[in-house]
Amino acid sequence: MSAIKCYLKCVDNTHEPFLLEDEKEMIFGRGPDTKIKDSRCSRNQIKVKASYSKRTVKVTQLGRNTCGLNGMALKKNTTVTAKHGDRIEILLGLFVHTIEFESDEQNKQESHKNIDVASSRKNIAKKIKLNSSAPWESVDEGKLLIYTPEGVTSSSLIAAYDLDNTIICTSSGKTFPKNKNDWKIMFEEVLNKLRELHAESYKILVFTNQAGLSSGKQSVSDFKSKIECIVKKFNLPMQVFVATGHSIYRKPAIGMWEAAMERNDNIKIDMAKSFYCGDAAGREENYWKKKDFSCSDILFATNLELNFLTPEHHFLNKKMQPFKIKVFDPKAIPCDVPLCEPSWGQVILNKLEVIILVGYPGAGKSHFVKTHLTPAGYVSVNRDLLKRWSKCASEMTKALDQKQRVVIDSTNPDIESRKRYIDIAKNYTNVVRCFIMNTSLQHAKHNNKFRLLTDPAQAVTDVVIHTYASKYQEPTYAEGFSEILKINFWPTFKNPDKEKLYKLFLLEK
Repeated sequence: MSAIKCYLKCVDNTHEPFLLEDEKEMIFGRGPDTKIKDSRCSRNQIKVKASYSKRTVKVTQLGRNTCGLNGMALKKNTTVTAKHGDRIEILLGLFVHTIEFESDEQNKQESHKNIDVASSRKNIAKKIKLNSSAPWESVDEGKLLIYTPEGVTSSSLIAAYDLDNTIICTSSGKTFPKNKNDWKIMFEEVLNKLRELHAESYKILVFTNQAGLSSGKQSVSDFKSKIECIVKKFNLPMQVFVATGHSIYRKPAIGMWEAAMERNDNIKIDMAKSFYCGDAAGREENYWKKKDFSCSDILFATNLELNFLTPEHHFLNKKMQPFKIKVFDPKAIPCDVPLCEPSWGQVILNKLEVIILVGYPGAGKSHFVKTHLTPAGYVSVNRDLLKRWSKCASEMTKALDQKQRVVIDSTNPDIESRKRYIDIAKNYTNVVRCFIMNTSLQHAKHNNKFRLLTDPAQAVTDVVIHTYASKYQEPTYAEGFSEILKINFWPTFKNPDKEKLYKLFLLEK
């Protein structure tokens, strides 16, 4: 009997296969070996143990975020048994690896083929693009999935659509589908309309947000099967883009559109004739339709400066309903306001002092400190970095002992949180000032969404932002402040791509 070996092979060929030794536990996760950089993936995400005699592999989830086996979610510290050909998803739906048992005889046969590994990988990449039997593409560590069936061609004319409640809806009548088969075509007119557009040389694109794929609420394999069935039913070459989580690909950000343009042979789009159709348009409730759940579709089109249509208008010729877009518009940030209010206030003082910042998470406090105060010699005491109040007090005292000016970079929403710093400061100086970040709730949410897209580790949830709002007490001189100033947020950028992203509509509602 020939000897057996077991390998864990990356389906995207981003690294060499891992040899799983017999009866030896091995741990995989984020790191240089797997090429995984996603912060949601722990460095110790999964544990595997191969059994050559049984031709099985025991798989245990160690990390906090969900792993998968053949599209099914696993539970932390629960062990399941996998076999040859099974697909391990190091994060559910992402970083897919297959289990492959091989004998020495198979390896010898492979070696006689004399295939160069590097050229083989290039051939695999070409096959993914050209072979109609493998039309799915995973982009950016699975943050974007693209389905390109046979027959899709490039064009200057784009007819783009949302998926749910635009070209399909649930057949059960429920808001969310019960399973992968719970769908039907939205209106009778949809098929004919899309076929007419295809006949007029329009390229049919579908852009859909599906955050449930990254959270584990949906099975990636089931959703892929659903998309394939939908395209088969429509019998049209429709290219489908799926944003699997909260990234630059999720609408209203334009990452999916940019990916589509990269796959359109550099053909310039006729923006006057092209359009995007979706149901999330910020419409109020009326006699025949519920209030829209968000504005993500109309803002996606607005960010692209693309014509926007609702499904009812596009397919049924109904009158376009009025839109109420109440989300923050970053282009509306005034550029002619003073840094502080009142305008004659001085931000920098050449005397020993303590500045206590007050503002939402995402209000721009740390940005202000880095651009104005630390360059002037102030010592920043940052609660997010130091974590505990005792460490903040220690760093503050240490700086004041050395006659250094101090700024407290924290949210400090109420009297109690500010008093602790004021009491320490009064032992050294009577100059204790409060700088209130003049940033609205919606502006702070926009800033936080920008953080989520560019530096996910620094982002917070909306719950944290609303908790601050519920605790907020307006600072007063009665607390012991020598001066209270309001600071206007001025975003500055070194990276033009980040500036472009910041100036887009990012909030969905």
